[in-house]
Parts: sequence; structure tokens; C-alpha cells
Amino acid sequence: MNNEEYAVMRALEDTYWWYAALRGEVSARVAEVLPRKDILDAGCGSGGMLARLHGDFPEAVLSGLDFSPLAVKATLERGATDKVIQGSVNQLPYPDASFDIVISLDVLVHAMVDEAAALAEFRRVLRPGGTLILNLAAFACFAGSHDLAVHGVRRYTRGALKNLARTPGLQMVSATYWNFLLSPLILAQRFVSRHARGADSDLKALPAPINAVLRGLTCFELKVSRRVSLPFGSSLLAVLEVGK
Repeated sequence: MNNEEYAVMRALEDTYWWYAALRGEVSARVAEVLPRKDILDAGCGSGGMLARLHGDFPEAVLSGLDFSPLAVKATLERGATDKVIQGSVNQLPYPDASFDIVISLDVLVHAMVDEAAALAEFRRVLRPGGTLILNLAAFACFAGSHDLAVHGVRRYTRGALKNLARTPGLQMVSATYWNFLLSPLILAQRFVSRHARGADSDLKALPAPINAVLRGLTCFELKVSRRVSLPFGSSLLAVLEVGK
């Protein structure tokens, strides 16, 4: 990810519709598998997910890891946890079976990540019966200049993730695409961006009423997706499990 992207993320992520909807849904998925208490955010960015978890589950023991020292600094400054270190998801610096839950949001897509190695590492550090929650960029047709800004080099389908996760011994519990309702707008924006020069992030401040509408629409869609797996969207949210 470009260094300037971390500053933009930190400035907007606590209220921006996409982050708010995703983190609310991830927190809801975590609640389904509690009372497990040891949680790792692998690729924690500027700490927004950890801050949300700290507020929702104050009894949880939270750890964070990110490759960027800027991200580690920003996360520590939030004060949600002091267990934040610099490192790579390709080789996690934790003993086997250290965590009950591993969360990794939009990390496997990055150019410096070996997706197979990272999944094997997530499996290694999870305890038997542990849960892995992933969010991933989906479908190549949604690729645009934003992918360049965050160094995203791959996008996923549900079937591709299922096949990839099978190798390290993870079982898919659920997987849904999301941003289904906004797909036409996102596809149009990304099509235009592919013909523009440079790496231009999608993350920009929006007027509060528009941000609220987008957040409400996306939160509703994600709630529906718990019962009905959506067939299309720009992102893929998946829950996987380690066998007991």
C-alpha cells in the first residue's frame, strides 16, 4: 500500500461507509464464535478493526500485525491494544495454536503477500476449532486504479478461495459477496478509472448524507447475506474454520 494511503485511511476510516459496514459485520461474525478471547488482526492497517473489537469485546485479548511501521504506529496510538508488532503474514511471528480467531481484511490481495503461505500461517497459529475471517477484493471486472494505490494484484471468487483454503486444511463455513446493490455504480467507476493514469484511491471524504445512505444500504445488505449468500459484488467476506 502506498504510504500516503495510511494517512488517508486513518483520517476517514472511523466514519467512512465501507469501513463502518465491514467492521460492523466482522464484529457480528466474531460474536457468533465467542467466548473465545484471543484475536489476531493480521494486516491491521491503521487499527480501525482492532478499535471496533476493543469497544465491542472489552474482555478479548487483541493482537495486531502489519508489514508497515506506519500502520503499527497508527494502531498503537489508538490504545486499543499494546500487542501490535511489525511483521509479514507470510511468516507470522507467533507460536502454533496461539489464537482463537484470526481476522485478515483485504490482505491476501497485496503484491507482497504469498497467498498460499499466508493461509498456511493463519491455519498454523489458530487453535483447533479456531475461526478465520477474511475479506477479499472480488472479481477481476472490479479492478481499477484503487487496486494500484493499495498494491492489490489479485481478486477472488468464492470457488477459487475454497480451493486455495483446502490446501492448508481450512474448511469454509460461509462466504458471500457484498456491495451487490452498488455493483453497477462501482463497475462504472472502476471502468473509468482503468483508463486514467496513475494509482488513485477510492477513499475520499463524502458528504455526510451520502455517506449515511451508503452505510445503511451496505449494512442492510450484509445482514441479509448472513441468511442468503449474495451472488455478486466487489468484495468477498468468508468465514473459515480449523477442524477440531
